[in-house]
Amino acid sequence: MDKCTLDTEGEKQRVIKCLEAAIKRRSPQGIRLELCTTDRVGLLSEITRVFRQNGLSIANAGVTTQGEKAVNSFYVTNMSGGPMDMRIIEAVRNEIGKQILSVKDGAPIDASSGKRLRGIDVNMNSMPDVGMTLVVVALFADGVTAICDVANWRVKETERMVAVCTELQKLGADVVMGS
Repeated sequence: MDKCTLDTEGEKQRVIKCLEAAIKRRSPQGIRLELCTTDRVGLLSEITRVFRQNGLSIANAGVTTQGEKAVNSFYVTNMSGGPMDMRIIEAVRNEIGKQILSVKDGAPIDASSGKRLRGIDVNMNSMPDVGMTLVVVALFADGVTAICDVANWRVKETERMVAVCTELQKLGADVVMGS
């Protein structure tokens, strides 16, 4: 398919289904818990032990340290990947500490909720590689998405800016590539 567009509606629909499946696989599932406390040796081990003992499964996690603070997000489900009983979440919070473990999203996340995405204007300088995932998600958004400050895409192993824009145009997207 190099240097060609998707000519038939069937080709476009197959690509759209593949992209939707890829996005759903990357979408966090479950309830988002955020841990914010002083970092220390063994912290993650302790937290994951408490999760496991209470039947929580970590579907996705983001672990960062900001100075001496640990700021971690966990998307949790039950052990079979299903929704969590909020009473169990509260028991875990009581054990770990309500001041340091909070529920950031009160309702479980469902990537198939049917809500429409809206285009955004976003600076991706602090996380340029996530910008490429955002490019694909933007294909499904209503309105214009403007992604800026990703000049380092041009100095990777390939000229990612040109590659991404070229592939988006093949999918029928209107693309304006900045300098």
